[in-house]
Amino acid sequence: MVSHPVNPVIQRRQLATALRDARGRAEKTIVEVAEHLMCSTAKISRMETGQRPASPRDVRDLCAFYEIDDEERERLIALARDGRQRGWWEGHNLAPVYSTYVGFEAVAISIQDYKSSIVPGFLQTNDYAQAIIRGFFAEPDPLLTDRLARTRMERQSLLFDRESPPSIHSIMDEAAMRRVVGSNDIMAEQLQRLISDTEAFDLRVQIVPFSAGAHAGVETTFSILSFGDAAVPTAVFAEDVFGIMQLDHSDLVRCEQIFQHLAKAALPPDESLAFIKKIIREYVNRDS
Repeated sequence: MVSHPVNPVIQRRQLATALRDARGRAEKTIVEVAEHLMCSTAKISRMETGQRPASPRDVRDLCAFYEIDDEERERLIALARDGRQRGWWEGHNLAPVYSTYVGFEAVAISIQDYKSSIVPGFLQTNDYAQAIIRGFFAEPDPLLTDRLARTRMERQSLLFDRESPPSIHSIMDEAAMRRVVGSNDIMAEQLQRLISDTEAFDLRVQIVPFSAGAHAGVETTFSILSFGDAAVPTAVFAEDVFGIMQLDHSDLVRCEQIFQHLAKAALPPDESLAFIKKIIREYVNRDS
């Protein structure tokens, strides 16, 4: 198994939750805190969502403002120091929110993921990933395509090669199976990878067939990541042509409801795998 260092994104998330709770107990508004630190309210908001690493000095000043005891102050300052370390992915020039997502994904104990048109990144083969990335850019750069694909493969290693891989429930629309990304051979290999991964890992795959008609996930795609730690709340992300977005905690309930609806609309796991195998045969026969 691969051993990975402390995840700075999780340290930031733990610190963010602690700072938000401490502000609530102190009955301070974000405006009051920003005025005390002489900074913008946006900075405070980003620190309280883990999107910005808080400096040990800011944490020290906040602890004084919130009248936090010495023991808790030292714990929070230690989290701030750890949170300012760089994760391996932060050397890949990823967008800040995407970097946050990768950090969360790497330590999640369960992932509920829905994709409406493509196979999720953590289940993609290298050839499929390269074809997806090339298709995203009007004038694809071979070096950039290769770098982004390698990053995606590293994400998979971080996810599946650790001592306790997460439990994953992946729901995809039939469109993700039918859309020819790259070539028939690439699609056959990609769909076979789905079959293999369900046998090797704690992975449940379900397909929402076209026959299900209109459903709650037709125009959306999202991931719900849980961590088994009360100090690290469940996170939810949505992705579209403009990139990946971390949604507010208030959106979590809605996404969980949509996911439950999709699980009911989809074929059961065993029927989904049989359906995928049928489509694999179709791709193989096209090239025979």
